[in-house]
Amino acid sequence: MNRNMLNEANGTVGNRVPSGWVAHDSLFWKSLDIAVGKDWIALQVKGIVEQAIFGCLFTDSGAQTRWLKESYDALIADKWELVSNNAVVWVLVKGDRMVSGVHSIGNNIISASVVFMKSDIERAYKIGDTGPAGGIVFYDKGKVSDGWRYLEAAPASAEFTVVWGPAKVVSGTGTAVGSGKRNTQLIVTAYGTSESAARRCANLNVNGFKDWFLPSQDELGLITDNLVWDNVNRKMRGLSNFKDGYYWSSSLNSSTSAVRVSEFVGLTAAYFSLVSRPANLQASGAVMYLPISTAYNVRAIRAF
Repeated sequence: MNRNMLNEANGTVGNRVPSGWVAHDSLFWKSLDIAVGKDWIALQVKGIVEQAIFGCLFTDSGAQTRWLKESYDALIADKWELVSNNAVVWVLVKGDRMVSGVHSIGNNIISASVVFMKSDIERAYKIGDTGPAGGIVFYDKGKVSDGWRYLEAAPASAEFTVVWGPAKVVSGTGTAVGSGKRNTQLIVTAYGTSESAARRCANLNVNGFKDWFLPSQDELGLITDNLVWDNVNRKMRGLSNFKDGYYWSSSLNSSTSAVRVSEFVGLTAAYFSLVSRPANLQASGAVMYLPISTAYNVRAIRAF
């Protein structure tokens, strides 16, 4: 299986037919040489490419199976997500694209094809689901806006402890849901190469995903409400193995000596069943101000 041709087929969808392709039998072909064992690409076009078919002919079903598996494995490695898989066809999605892998045996012809197309299918996630990066989904705003719909916390294995940063003014950080990414960018710009919680998040690479940031105060509050503490039933949720103690947010207080954090106190779960929630608590996560020179826990998040 030619991976370059696989990627080329995907890249044609939604674009004009590349120069030099040959029109034949209602399709545009990269080459009309479709000998057995030789990969080919054919495009279905209505003004722009609507479907790109990457395929091959075989002498036996074993070669057909291996070719489709190699195609599937290459797409999974490129972060395509499985929607369905049965004896006839598998379907993957990534962003606004869908791809299906199909095999056929009949009339003395053994073939397989991988078909790329635009898709309206969007993978739906629930709170607590494993996210695309292997973390845990903790927020769904209901629809895509500003380029994202969900927030995903990094897996527990990616958690670390670090100081918030040096004593230096960082202007413009917000507290709202959706502000953590910009906060992180502001902090990294202000601190440069200095060690900081935000910089460590921005430099994370978890399962090939590099778009992590330090959550804002309210994003950290959502982690508390949706993953850590069930405020309705007054018990710990215990999702994604958060530790007892403080977690940094990216929301800086007016003083450079303090920053908003949340405290997860799993060891005192019984306490929460006895004491009503004070006004300054977000479920089990208290919004506090602590010295930025002290090392506390950090759990990066990402939006998708």
